[in-house]
Amino acid sequence: LDISGAFPNAVIPVLIHNMRKRRIPVEFTDWIVRQNEGRKTRLTFDGFKSEVFEVWNGIDQGNPLSMPIYGFYGPDLLEESGDPDELQTVFVDDTTFLA
Repeated sequence: LDISGAFPNAVIPVLIHNMRKRRIPVEFTDWIVRQNEGRKTRLTFDGFKSEVFEVWNGIDQGNPLSMPIYGFYGPDLLEESGDPDELQTVFVDDTTFLA
């Protein structure tokens, strides 16, 4: 599975749901929500300049926590097989999940 632009395309409510499902403390998930509130950008290219608009999705690239946080985004692709001797792998963009 190849996800183009994994970090910028992460849907924050899905990420938070997955983290809470795995019992990540609400203080941490609320912190992530707060970090993503009020983000704005503007598109500028070929002489075009858009109005400023809010950005709802995405995990910051370059943040040391981005990779471990993103690790909670895709694991629903893996479901436990019930066989303790079975290793499952999923490769998503630049990330490999093992279960």
